[in-house]
This record gives sequence, structure tokens and C-alpha cells, in this order.
Amino acid sequence: MNMDKVVRQIVKALGEQGFDVVETKNGRLEVVNRDGDWIASLPSRFKAGSGLDNALAPLRRAGFRWPS
Repeated sequence: MNMDKVVRQIVKALGEQGFDVVETKNGRLEVVNRDGDWIASLPSRFKAGSGLDNALAPLRRAGFRWPS
């Protein structure tokens, strides 16, 4: 999987916090919780702008927090 550095950090943090990340056949990343409920979709690359913030919003609502 070819991901940006930021996306790799997000995927690693999601795994540590109990979320599963699955790559779809079109290259997007699907985030699900341990029960299998869909949380969000992420692109494997982000362009400059608010795209990252918009993609992280549903993850934050589901309980995702950046590690301190």
C-alpha cells in the first residue's frame, strides 16, 4: 500500500486505539471498529487544504484521539 507519511501515522494510531483499517480495491482506506461497524473512509494520500481535517472529523466523533 502506497500511503503518505501522515496517513501511515493515522493508520498506526487507529490500530493502537482499537480500530481496524482495511484497504478497498479502489485504494481507499475503510475504518471500522472492532464490532465491524463502518466509521469512515480515508484516501491513501491527502492534498493540501482541509481534506485531512474533514477526514478526521468522523474518527474524532467515534473516539479517536491523537497520541500525546
